[in-house]
Amino acid sequence: MEETAVRMVAVDSVVPSPDNPRANVGDVSELAASIQAVGIIEPLIVRSTGEDSYVLIAGERRLTAAKSVGLAEVPVIVRDLDDAKGYELALIDNLHRQDLSALDEAGAYRRLIKEFGYTQRSLAKLVGHSQPHISRRLSLLDLPEKVRADLDTGGITLPDAVELAKLAKMPERLESARKRAGMYGTISAAVARELQAHEQEVAARKLTKQLAAEGVTLVEWPQQGGWWNQETKPLTHLGWVDAEAHATEPCHAGSVSPQAEVVWLCTTPDNHPQPEREPGEGYQGGSGYGVAPTVDDPAERARLEEQRQRAQEHREALEKAREARGVHMRDLLTRRLPKPELAEHLALSFVLEPVVGRCTLPPGVPGAPRLRGLRGRTR
Repeated sequence: MEETAVRMVAVDSVVPSPDNPRANVGDVSELAASIQAVGIIEPLIVRSTGEDSYVLIAGERRLTAAKSVGLAEVPVIVRDLDDAKGYELALIDNLHRQDLSALDEAGAYRRLIKEFGYTQRSLAKLVGHSQPHISRRLSLLDLPEKVRADLDTGGITLPDAVELAKLAKMPERLESARKRAGMYGTISAAVARELQAHEQEVAARKLTKQLAAEGVTLVEWPQQGGWWNQETKPLTHLGWVDAEAHATEPCHAGSVSPQAEVVWLCTTPDNHPQPEREPGEGYQGGSGYGVAPTVDDPAERARLEEQRQRAQEHREALEKAREARGVHMRDLLTRRLPKPELAEHLALSFVLEPVVGRCTLPPGVPGAPRLRGLRGRTR
């Protein structure tokens, strides 16, 4: 039967438990002064490890303070507990004290899970915290040592540390979030931005792999200057070229942007010179000016007329996409977006125009067949 009576034992016969979740007992000077004046009011909890030998379960600060003022004996309650129960009781005792650090708390949770078979759910019931609370504390242990040290010394707040833990498996992005926190206003906003960039990076790799499997010639996305200074050009820069027909050309290619967008390209635009044009008329596949050469063959005229009609539908789809982007950009400008993010949106509104336009094309319109398999993966 478990003993609950208080007994006095020699202070030197009680040793601190190596399982105590508290890494540092902190300043005990005030507690020592109180003990020197009135003694220890609340007994220590110990378990026996032999005759006149005890291991502390709860009350390490009281034991430390008692030794500091030279007490010969301390009041204890001896509990008959195994290691798991002893550690559980020590954890519960310490978790309800304000000076237990978040990292000490997290370390205790991890040991209970790894060594004693607890789950997050059972721990939540044991200590009276929610399961998300347990999960957030455990995530702190995945942070780099430098960040954990900053948390211990007050260099960062606990909520910020929890946010940074979302990037624990991506050290470079974690460091980037810390550096750019001022730019985005908060650590939380910077972390969200890094997570978004990571998702886009993963999606871009997946999309690139899919295009390669489909046999599409891939061109690396330009690092500087966009497509304006490149020999390779987006098809929308070559308005007189029929997009569907170009998909069968050896110069047809694609590129995937860092935002996981597909841009269809021509690697040798000089092979597609702009046809002669006259003011007031549209050219085949073009954007509103110039005429196709006169053709006498009725069948060929019919084919060209059909091609012009499809090009017109293509232009109308592009125009609708431009209008939609205009509405979107006006909406963005009314928000308080960080300058880098706003600049990125503005750049993409120009560079990624072909993708947005072609994704809106109905079946039968130039470019639609090549993009059907990509719906949902391009914007």
